[in-house]
Amino acid sequence: VVNVLLVTTFANGIFSAIAELTRTPSKALDILAENLPLAATFFITYVLLTFSKAALELCQVGPLIVNYVLKLFVAKTPRQIWILEKKMSAMDWGTAFPPHTLIACIGVIYSTVAPLILPFVAFHFILYYIAYMYNFLYVFDQPGDTGGLPFKKAVYQIYTGLFIFELTMTGLMFLKKAFFQGVVSIVLLVLTIILMNATRSLFQHNPSVEFLPVDLAGVVDRKKRVLVGESESRESLIAEKDEPAAEQPLEFSSQPPAEDLDQDAFTHPAFLAKQPIIWLPQDQAGIAQAEVEACQKDEVLASTAGASLDPNTLKVIVDGRGFPEDRE
Repeated sequence: VVNVLLVTTFANGIFSAIAELTRTPSKALDILAENLPLAATFFITYVLLTFSKAALELCQVGPLIVNYVLKLFVAKTPRQIWILEKKMSAMDWGTAFPPHTLIACIGVIYSTVAPLILPFVAFHFILYYIAYMYNFLYVFDQPGDTGGLPFKKAVYQIYTGLFIFELTMTGLMFLKKAFFQGVVSIVLLVLTIILMNATRSLFQHNPSVEFLPVDLAGVVDRKKRVLVGESESRESLIAEKDEPAAEQPLEFSSQPPAEDLDQDAFTHPAFLAKQPIIWLPQDQAGIAQAEVEACQKDEVLASTAGASLDPNTLKVIVDGRGFPEDRE
């Protein structure tokens, strides 16, 4: 917002007015008030360029080219080829949200100065809605849940656009000697600040936005330093919430652990992980099959299922039916 929106706006407004300012310095405020909105032409062009990005987002041309390049020069083993062909990409929220919040801020700021930009901004979000709806259904895979945290950052960025819009309108109104409209813009600025503080307090007092709700795991008894279930003593805990909780040190008992305690909680993952299967491509000379038999004699898992070696090009071919461990 700062690098693209503010810098471009001030640069276009000031540089376009330098020649006229040198001729009539006494009319500096009026000249700037007339030339600052001229940056809208740049931003209309900027929004129009995002239409092509929406098409690229839908067609996934870049990932398609990268897929073929990696398959030709990087992926050599059956497992690497399988992961490259079958693993779905994930959305990078850190790079997905900022361009759209910038377009939203541009639409808000220039909605009054240059209303012509509004249809292009609306069409931008329509195109990306179609592209993202298709990609999230058929292309993207989200391995983790963000809990809506990127939405909170996007809301604050939209507030930044609102502040810039209201400050710009306040300055333009006073430069044009429209004092009543300028006062109204100041009132809107104050109301926006109050609304932003209310939104911030809403996010701050909603721990489920950033933390796992306690209801999903049980209720913590601060006095006994234990975790009780949902149906045990919730009422007693609520009745005793006003009583001061005495701090009690944690006691380490020499008793054997309970049956429901994970016996391998502190065991190194290397001792618990499932042994991966050595996946070799089957060849006509039988070298891979001999290696599999040698591995099995040493109790090492190995297989040639679903992978073969092209006798002409000597390239690995995966039939796409899955890892060998998925078939057992």
